[in-house]
Formats: sequence, structure tokens, C-alpha cells
Amino acid sequence: MIAKVPDTDRPTDPLNAAGLATEQTMAFYLRRAFKDDPDVFVFNDLRLEHEREVAQIDHLVLHHGGMVIVESKSVSGEVVVNEHGEWTRKTGSRHEGMPSPVLQARRQEALLRAMLRANSERLRDRALMGTLQMYFNRYWPIDVFVAISDRGRITRDSEVPELRKADQVPDEIKRVVVRHKRGHRSLNLLNNDGDIWLSAVEMGRVVQFLLSGHTPKTNGRPVGGVVGGAPAALAPRGSSPVREAPSPTRQTPPPATAADRSPVPASAPPNTPAAQPARGDTVAAGQERHCRHCGSTEVYMRYARTSRPYFYRCLRCDGNTPAGWHCTACGAEARISKRGRDYSRVCTACGTTVHVFTNPEDAPSG
Repeated sequence: MIAKVPDTDRPTDPLNAAGLATEQTMAFYLRRAFKDDPDVFVFNDLRLEHEREVAQIDHLVLHHGGMVIVESKSVSGEVVVNEHGEWTRKTGSRHEGMPSPVLQARRQEALLRAMLRANSERLRDRALMGTLQMYFNRYWPIDVFVAISDRGRITRDSEVPELRKADQVPDEIKRVVVRHKRGHRSLNLLNNDGDIWLSAVEMGRVVQFLLSGHTPKTNGRPVGGVVGGAPAALAPRGSSPVREAPSPTRQTPPPATAADRSPVPASAPPNTPAAQPARGDTVAAGQERHCRHCGSTEVYMRYARTSRPYFYRCLRCDGNTPAGWHCTACGAEARISKRGRDYSRVCTACGTTVHVFTNPEDAPSG
């Protein structure tokens, strides 16, 4: 499922424009691979701050057994990694060194791991009848891939298992997910390698935590010192960055088909009122619903034979928007109940029932 689409900033220089196009292509491949997978969440262009440092993560994939960081690099010519692990970019007759994207992604991993560990108590459950707090410790798997442009060439004088063409990365991630799933036999309370496994409720908490922790660039400049990238001026302690309204991108990945529009969690569409989500919900109960594709409020609730059968369908663009499946009172998995044109969220854990939507009288049936 797509938890966050790329931010729609508009670069002015050709180098950044090429980098944006590469990230958009990688986001397209990830959407095609995981948009219908309820156990995998994809975050594109995620910027996280922790202890006055910042990690700009091109793509982050969350699954029950770990995470995957994907660092996208625009390479129109050839990238060479010599026997010492040194990277060189070749374009025509021009050769220039470049920092290791693998080390860059590993620095992002370190900050992300520290951020998760510091918030373990609010994100993870307790075991042994509530007596043992689970943590994101050093055994929590975070895999790394570096994806270069499809048109680029790779020359390796030493083994770099993290380096792949962009179109190869989704299949590599699928293999990572399967490997961790097979390694999960029984939950080890000591969190030994391969045994950490997030429940559906924990996954929902982590998704909302990452979305709420995203801090977009302010006026085109990042706030804080960027981990794994060029340093920037630190913001004054306690200051709140001003979040820019997203604008249309200059370049977009291949167009989405009607089949691509699936009910997945995503950030609010451009130029619509910001909705503060409750834990695990797309929007809080009682707030106006908006199509995540076009921003229209002309939506209705619809049923489909899936694991989460209810979602919002847009009358304007025919796109789908998720309906929120967690209780706003306790955060547990809930179900949606239909009575006539009225829809309610019913929690089987605490019994809380919340009215979430009433279909228009002229809404299509189904």
C-alpha cells in the first residue's frame, strides 16, 4: 500500500530535475509492485528529524519483519565501483567521483533506527501479560538498496549487493519480505535476529508515526543538518517549520490506469483542508472526506470483495480513497458496519461505535 506519495516540489536546476525524475520512476515501480499489498507500506520522499539531525529518505518500505531504504541516483552514463569501494560517475568523457550512496543510506538507517528506538514504548506492544515492553533494538532489520536510472550502466570491480537498476529493486524487496517472513517461526521475546514481527496494530502505529514525523523542506531549503547529504543550517530550537502547499510536478511517472487506483493510505491531496488522522485512520471521524486523487468532496462509500471491503469512490475521477480501519478510541482493528446509507466503525476490542459516513441519496449502488 502507498502510505506517502512523493512531495511535489519543483526543482529549478537540471541536476535536481533529473534526480526528481529518477525518484518518480522508482516511486512508480514501487506503486505497481505494492499498491495492493496490505502488509507492505511504501513511503516516498520521507524527511525525518531526530535530535536536531535530518534524514532525507527517497523511498522507505515497511513490512511486518523490517524495513527497506531505497536511495535513488540519477545516472545517465555509467557508475563504476572499484575494488576499494570508491564510486565514480562517467558521462561521456567526463569522470567524477561521488560519495557512496550505500554509506549515505546507512547513515539514514542509523537515524531512523534511533528514532524508532526512542519511541518504542508508544509504537510497540507489551508481552507476557503486559510485563515486558518490546523495543526496536539493533536486531530490527533495515535493508538498503541503491537504485540507479534504468538508462544508466553499472561496472563493478568489487561486489556491491545493494546496487541495482531501478526496475530490479521491487523484486529484490519482495525477496527480502519473503526471507524475513520465512525466518519468523515463533516470536522470541528477546528479539533475536529474524524474530521481530510487528502486529497489524503496531504496523498502523508506525505508519502514522512516520507520516506525522515527515517535515517537508521550507522554501526549498531543508531545516536541520541532513544525515547522508549536504549539511544545512540548523533551525532554532523549538521552531516549527512552515510547510509549503504542494505544487504540481514538472515531470511525472507513466500515467496511472484505473486499475492502479486502489484504496491505500496517502497524504492529503493538494489544496484541501488538512485533516489530522487518528491512530490508524485516514481521517478522524466526522470530518469531510476528500478524494486523494483530485481533492473532490463528491465521494461515496463503496463495497468490494477484499480484505478491507469498504472504501470511498470519487464521482469525479473514479479514484479510490481508504476508509480507515482502526478504532479512534483504543487503536485496535475495527470493522465497518452498513445500515441503509449510514456507515459506522465498530471496534470489537472496546465496543466503541463511531458514525463515519452517510452516502448521498443518488450514490451508485454496490
